[in-house]
Amino acid sequence: MYNFIRAAAASPKIRPADLANNAAEIIRLARDAAGKGSGIVVFPELAVTGCSCGSLFNRQSFLDEVWNALETIMKETAELETLIILGLPARDNDAVHSAAVGFYKGQAVSRANLRRLSPAHSPRRLDRQIPSYFHIPVVAEVKPEPSKETAVSVSVYSGGIEPHILAVPTAEPFNAGGNERLRRRLEYQSQNPPCAVIYAGIGPCESTGEGVFGGALGIYENGRELAFSPHLSGNELLIADIDAELVMNARLSACSVEAMLMGPKAPSAIVLRDNADVLRPLPRSPFFPEDKQAWPAFCRDILDIQAQALAKRITHTAAKKAVINVSGGMDSTLALLALARAMDNLSRGRSDILGLSLPGFGTTGRTKNNASALMEALGVPYRVIDITKTCLSHFEDIGLNPEKPGLTYENAQARERTQIAMDVAGMESGIMIGTGDMSELALGFTTYNGDHMSMYNPNAGITKTAMREVIAYAAEAELFGAAASAVLRDILATPVSPELLPPSDGIPQLTEAFVGPYELHDFFLYHIAKNGFSPAKAAFLAENAFRGDYSPAEIARWLDVFVSRFTSQQYKRSCMPEGPEVLGFSLSPRTGFIIPGDCAGIY
Repeated sequence: MYNFIRAAAASPKIRPADLANNAAEIIRLARDAAGKGSGIVVFPELAVTGCSCGSLFNRQSFLDEVWNALETIMKETAELETLIILGLPARDNDAVHSAAVGFYKGQAVSRANLRRLSPAHSPRRLDRQIPSYFHIPVVAEVKPEPSKETAVSVSVYSGGIEPHILAVPTAEPFNAGGNERLRRRLEYQSQNPPCAVIYAGIGPCESTGEGVFGGALGIYENGRELAFSPHLSGNELLIADIDAELVMNARLSACSVEAMLMGPKAPSAIVLRDNADVLRPLPRSPFFPEDKQAWPAFCRDILDIQAQALAKRITHTAAKKAVINVSGGMDSTLALLALARAMDNLSRGRSDILGLSLPGFGTTGRTKNNASALMEALGVPYRVIDITKTCLSHFEDIGLNPEKPGLTYENAQARERTQIAMDVAGMESGIMIGTGDMSELALGFTTYNGDHMSMYNPNAGITKTAMREVIAYAAEAELFGAAASAVLRDILATPVSPELLPPSDGIPQLTEAFVGPYELHDFFLYHIAKNGFSPAKAAFLAENAFRGDYSPAEIARWLDVFVSRFTSQQYKRSCMPEGPEVLGFSLSPRTGFIIPGDCAGIY
């Protein structure tokens, strides 16, 4: 009545590749939505299978089971007078697509391909095909002529036809700050042109191998938010009423305004000039929001993503303990904070974390004391194992003179720490948590099969500069108590160092004196690897962003270091452990930025 269409967005508790479970969840939520009067319910992309099934999408036997699951869903929802739209993998000739299928009263009515998943190697075609289009007219009354019926179109994407209701089934990983970005995107999408948007994202029960899927849900109309359920909320069903008449009227108005604004034609060519200055914001921390007032919420998102990723992996592996090396530096500090939060979220005691303090030749009293103080403040049990004796024995075995420290002297300590943590995790029926960050991975400033390796790394998608901000936020907000905050502040005040050489008057290894300032390297990483800019353009942007702090010569020097190390150290990233994408960019060799291990350079 009055042209309202009750819409629902659903995010079921799927399990990757568990088709029976996923079908049951979809049926349950479809019935729930229909019971609440919904005329349309939209499920996420690849809801039938989960989005992280990888090579299974290439198997014909798996695709056959997908169709069997779809037939079960259609049969079990045949009594519902609700248009159901959901995602699944489907084959067209020799390609497998992520598709959206719509069905009503048990009958498939349409289908759209969202994106190609991967090549299918079997020569057979599916004998159960649904037409490859998606534009469904829904009959609705339009006042003031109650007897007249007009088609309200529903589509997964416009495809040249602008729908009144746009269904958006997605499988997008959640990145820090993602809720506000998604809201702005959906507001814009529902306004240009005016329409209603039903957005359904796959939820956090999806695999966290390469990211955390937040399960956001949204219903928008003409640029206005009717209902929104943020990422990681745990909400499975979102319902709101769409005013179809309002959408149609706004569409008519928009067309009239568009005609009025056409005006004279633009010049046939625009000449671009190179300028010495950039008249646009150039944030020094481009991975973070430009508005610093949004940073606390952004930092909270980062911790939530890390904790969710760890909780999923710990649960999935049935780990009895989470073992982590804690050095008193920023990397292990943030990983430990996220781990403590994960255990809290799982309602498991922090006694299920086992911290290891592994002092070596270069360990200072300050970092060692901070490591133990932090674990005590967090209520995390820990063990102290001095690695110097073991390393000296190893040096004797391989014929290395410890009086002449070098690269092997340093790397042996990192590998010994990793070996101890891995073995202790095995003894404890646990999982060894990594701590290295994305900035170190970009520069290859990590020991191969040492701190480079772990069973899961929650820091893999976080830059060094972002890490500092998250720890500072945790300290300021006293997220883990006053005692922990005091330790966190001292950790932030400690110079960054791998502490692998014996200390003399001070810390002999200052990382940024060797590889360069991390704020520059993170800036280069963002603009070269994420944005795809050339090193020359990255230098130009850096000269404007960091004017007064770094000279053009200094920027050029550290840019050369970045490009050289970034290209030559890909082999370390090619076998890096799994970890969540957090900042909207990843160096994962599976889903992130990928270059050959013997890449000649970045141009």
